[in-house]
Amino acid sequence: MSEILGCGSVFWQAHTASLAGDELFRVEERDAAVVVEKNTDGRVELLGHGDPERLSLILDQARRAGVPEPAWAMLSRGLTLSPELAAWLPEYWGNDWDFYWTKDPLHERAGAKVVRDITAEDARPVVAAANPRSEAFDDFESYRWYGIWSAGVLASVIGAKDDTDVAGRRNSYLGGLGTLPEYRGRGLAGDIMTAVTAFELETHSLVTFGMWAENPARHLYDSLGYIHGGAQTIADSTPIGPH
Repeated sequence: MSEILGCGSVFWQAHTASLAGDELFRVEERDAAVVVEKNTDGRVELLGHGDPERLSLILDQARRAGVPEPAWAMLSRGLTLSPELAAWLPEYWGNDWDFYWTKDPLHERAGAKVVRDITAEDARPVVAAANPRSEAFDDFESYRWYGIWSAGVLASVIGAKDDTDVAGRRNSYLGGLGTLPEYRGRGLAGDIMTAVTAFELETHSLVTFGMWAENPARHLYDSLGYIHGGAQTIADSTPIGPH
């Protein structure tokens, strides 16, 4: 399933909740939305989401209005840009990113294993071995950690932390999913995602998470029943390295 909307989307409500800079431009429509702000360090950043054709028109509206060139942008993929608009946006493009969410428990899995609360100290070596570039390392201690054991070994882990969106919903954001390489192919990632999503939905309105587009687990998330709520790409004024 997918959700292609603008300001009414879960993606937009989740990602604009944390904006705290000086707002320079905002247009929010059902099918597309754009906001540009200047952060406390003076960096101009842009977030745009929704129908690519309409989104391009709103971006050009910002450019024509004299909004400063953004140094960083996250935009829906599939845009067709005029030369003028391409010159206004950051030069370096890359690092495609996808957003998923659900408000309902996932499809039941007959082989689901027991999931137990673990400490961040327990989880860290598993994530380091399985997914060393995980964004969870930015604030590892802020997550509630869950794990699955296989033959007495902590084989797969995932973290969850609280997040509130602009609609006032108390959501759960998942991060740090990792399965030890020697335990992959046994369905552990699907088992832990299914169980933890059910746990978190007992006390939260939504469960959300993001992933880099090259992540091979995409087929897993689709098969479990998450909604694909955003296909984005990041542009920066400085060269972007691969994730």
